[in-house]
Amino acid sequence: MTSDWLSSSVTAGGVTATFVGYVVAGFWRSAMATDGIFLPSFLFGPVAVPILGRHRDNKNVAGFVRGVYAVAIGTILGARVLLGRLADLRSLGTRRTSKA
Repeated sequence: MTSDWLSSSVTAGGVTATFVGYVVAGFWRSAMATDGIFLPSFLFGPVAVPILGRHRDNKNVAGFVRGVYAVAIGTILGARVLLGRLADLRSLGTRRTSKA
């Protein structure tokens, strides 16, 4: 496994959860990680979107949605930092080579 393959194969979201779950704990845990990434969106989206659409002009709802966006962005950035620390390529015995 080369660092070029690893950096081109691991992308954000479900693919990362699936990959890390498989590498760390095998097939069934990777399936659980993938479900954990995608299932909330499939369940929450169809329920919340119509409700939020009806209350679009409400300032409290708009403030709530802005706060949720901020929390989501912070969570994603925090997860990126943690995954970056866990995915230390040196521990895999690979070297990064610069492409000129």
